[in-house]
Amino acid sequence: MNKILLGIMVIVLVALTFFVFFKPNNSNGEVSLTGETKEFDVVAKKFAFEPSTITVDKGDKVILNIESIDVTHGISIPEFNVNSFLEPGETVKIEFIANKQGEFDFFCNVYCGSGHNNMQGVLVIK
Repeated sequence: MNKILLGIMVIVLVALTFFVFFKPNNSNGEVSLTGETKEFDVVAKKFAFEPSTITVDKGDKVILNIESIDVTHGISIPEFNVNSFLEPGETVKIEFIANKQGEFDFFCNVYCGSGHNNMQGVLVIK
């Protein structure tokens, strides 16, 4: 009888430990995919991204299909670990979860000419 009770207590303890340490939402405010999938076709060209503002909701899965139409560019969104190289004529698919609310700058991270420093945009997460 005591072995059965001990076994039940061990199972309950293991189950509680699992639920405490493996919650879907962690305590630092980040969330998993809870929204929709939002997909955008983005053009990179001297010296702009089109569209230059992308708006999504917190929890959305974001898919960016980015094509450079002239020279080699790049795109960086540091807060979401995005750092991609964009060859002319090729489309690069970038995916991430919008797990932080706010406005986040994105920019060209490959020197592309005299207007390079102005090649930027904003990711807005509501």
